Amino acid sequence: AVSGSVTIVASANSASITFNNCSDVPGQVLNGSVSATGVSETSTSFAATFNVDLTFTETGSQALRLVGNFSISENCASPGVNCVGTFSGSSLGAAHGSEVWYISSFSITAVDVVGGFVDVSASYTVSSSQLNGSVQVITSPPIRFAAGANYPESGTIQITGANSTSAVITINSSVPSDSNAVLVQVDRSE
Repeated sequence: AVSGSVTIVASANSASITFNNCSDVPGQVLNGSVSATGVSETSTSFAATFNVDLTFTETGSQALRLVGNFSISENCASPGVNCVGTFSGSSLGAAHGSEVWYISSFSITAVDVVGGFVDVSASYTVSSSQLNGSVQVITSPPIRFAAGANYPESGTIQITGANSTSAVITINSSVPSDSNAVLVQVDRSE
């Protein structure tokens, strides 16, 4: 509404949106692009690969840049039933001034389980200027959610950092008032 242009290019199985000095509010500008390739969809499946490189600027603030390469897929036994969804890729991150956060070599999978549960498995590396390095995150066993629940009811998250330091978070209950709902164990190797 204020300035700039948006270019959209689409075909049967791909699309891209490019923002060139776009501004809907004075002092805010968006530049960059988002693209989807290899898009395929049926009544029981969806898959696409995405590339993102967007920069938001606002007068008086440092620029925020979002970049990433990732894929999203879902396969179901029948429409909306017994689905497996996966979010995976090589990198996804953000930079705001000198602060940088990103995840790499990531795979997060949600699986519908008999009985109305969803199991979430994850493996990724988080790197950040705030961490002064990176940590590896793995769920094993998967984090289990009951259908419609706000909190998981079971599972384990293991976070491993420099010098094999680690933290293990074990989920025992989905009831926040339960004093044993979550167990956190820290093992610091010297």
